[in-house]
Amino acid sequence: MIPSMANGEILRDMLRDGCGWFGEGPEVWSWAEMYRRLAPKDALRRGIDLPDSGLILRYILGGSLADLDARGIAAPPGVRRRGFPDVLASAIRELLLEDVEPDRLLYDGTPESGGRIQPRELLYGIYTDYLAYLEENGLADNSQMPALTREAVEGTRPDCLDGGVMYWVGFLSFTGAQMKLIKSMMELGMRWGLDSDMEFFVPDPGLDGFRDAAKQLGLGACNVWTKGGLVLQMLSADTNGQYDGAAREIFELRSGAGRLNDVLWRELSR
Repeated sequence: MIPSMANGEILRDMLRDGCGWFGEGPEVWSWAEMYRRLAPKDALRRGIDLPDSGLILRYILGGSLADLDARGIAAPPGVRRRGFPDVLASAIRELLLEDVEPDRLLYDGTPESGGRIQPRELLYGIYTDYLAYLEENGLADNSQMPALTREAVEGTRPDCLDGGVMYWVGFLSFTGAQMKLIKSMMELGMRWGLDSDMEFFVPDPGLDGFRDAAKQLGLGACNVWTKGGLVLQMLSADTNGQYDGAAREIFELRSGAGRLNDVLWRELSR
């Protein structure tokens, strides 16, 4: 289990360690893949990407503003600006990642002067309308995947989770929705720790006061592995060409034909 499938091939290369697989390699899951594997087939929703979710939110926002105009209610300042839909999409994404219940945003009853709607009330309406739209049309925002997976596994342990170990690799921290899912899996009897149903391999950022994955899981007393590494600094006088320069250096290192000597190349290969 990895944070993003963009890291999938990197992880497979690390596990392969220069060798080939005899038969099938290990399965690597993203949140979307986990949802597809664990949710009942007849309840699966079709995932949408950021542009699609942005279009849906613009549609809902436009309907909300039209309704306010018809009722003679002023919208909060800035809502009609061109950049507001992007701000709204970012806020909705955070609510989904933290699995915030819509009721947490309920209007508190404090009236605004001049017949103006409160921003929190407008956000509540858009958030609930967005969730309803997705459910009615069998769609799933990518940020919803952990929450939808938790709903799918509550009370029932899927067969594909039996007989193996799930490794969680590379998570610096977990969102609220992701932690709720992990806790639900533990409630299903999936033990965690070494030689259990789930094992976590998380980085240590070395930041005091940062609530990283280890702190979220209570892993402070578990084993910590450290391995020395070699750091290369590559500079370029031309800022626009620095990426080309880095790519060329990496290619030369991988091919063994660079300016670095054999000893340094062997260290990098390790």
